[in-house]
Amino acid sequence: MNIDFLQQLCNTHSTSAQEEEVFCLMKQCFETNNWSVDCNKHYLIANKDFSKDLPTILFVAHADSPGCKIINSNASEINDNLSYQISNIGYISSYIEAEVVIKTDTKKFEGNLLNGHFITKKENVTDVKIKKGDRICFKPNFLLNETILEATF
Repeated sequence: MNIDFLQQLCNTHSTSAQEEEVFCLMKQCFETNNWSVDCNKHYLIANKDFSKDLPTILFVAHADSPGCKIINSNASEINDNLSYQISNIGYISSYIEAEVVIKTDTKKFEGNLLNGHFITKKENVTDVKIKKGDRICFKPNFLLNETILEATF
């Protein structure tokens, strides 16, 4: 197993309908290993001709992970922070506390989920516009030791 590749997959931003980072990483891996790839922002199909004596195998999987999205681009100011209303994507509560990463049109940066809001430092938003629909994933966490592999999603 390629642990580095698995860690890269676990660190990608992949909320529902925005799995492009996962598909791009997988496409690169398949093409490096001489597979034919058909890919767009909704799916990835990879195939390779092997011996006719071997069975055909089909793997089907989701590329997305749970997360949240901004539902109101007007932020409330709290000390040195900005607070944005969010809603959940997938079967999670948006009223949890967690470290997260938001993906905007121009960059990704960290913040926190707290009581149905995305909270981030004002300094993170000085050169970026957070808009309705921007996606929030849980902050990647990858732990590997002799007996366990643990990842955020």
